[in-house]
Amino acid sequence: MRLGFAGGAMEVGGSCIYLRTGNAGILLDAGVRQAADRDPIPDFRMIQNMGGVDAILISHAHMDHIGGVIHLLKEKPDLRIYGSKYTIAV
Repeated sequence: MRLGFAGGAMEVGGSCIYLRTGNAGILLDAGVRQAADRDPIPDFRMIQNMGGVDAILISHAHMDHIGGVIHLLKEKPDLRIYGSKYTIAV
């Protein structure tokens, strides 16, 4: 298993944790950063270099946890997204 932080580590906002296990790449959230001095989008290049994304697990529907999802869906429109029924409804 490999773990990487594309956002949210040592900062507020931009939550994006990558987990690689076997042949599956899973993101826990894909949020945007709110700080003006950093790129708002998580480091998806790092995620591609670690093997790519097969699914996203969304913890809750705040921009600092879901704001980057749209960028992933542009590249991979059939990407599986999981979350509670209330989170997905948003």
